[in-house]
Amino acid sequence: MSDSKKIEIIRNIVKHYNKQTIIFCERSETARLLDRKLDDLCVSIGEFSTSNEKLGIVKNFKKKQFKVLPTVDVLSRGIDIQNVEIVINYELPVNPETYLHRVGRAGRFESDGYAFSFINNQNDIIRLNDIVYRHEIDIKEYKP
Repeated sequence: MSDSKKIEIIRNIVKHYNKQTIIFCERSETARLLDRKLDDLCVSIGEFSTSNEKLGIVKNFKKKQFKVLPTVDVLSRGIDIQNVEIVINYELPVNPETYLHRVGRAGRFESDGYAFSFINNQNDIIRLNDIVYRHEIDIKEYKP
């Protein structure tokens, strides 16, 4: 699936749910691309962002100053952002545990949460099947 199609789907998800959304990317370059393409909705955090930049961006995200936060896995662990209800895996992580940490950002503190993952190729199908098997979870297909 092309980046432009993914971005269109992301815009539709954000518009439909109208909730704080974190988009997890495998590479900082992808997070920056999403920042540019979704510039009216977001600010990105990449692996090369300084600690102060990361803290400032997270603080503003918590205050709902912007709706979408593209990032790498730096936010998948250890940071509690209470108002995140949507997690999007722009690319599936290689490690199934990382998937759980990512989607665990959504729906915290007894609120509903949703996780969406783009399946881009046969390797992603294999990874997704591994995630489903290892963690005994049910995943439904989303058709925009």
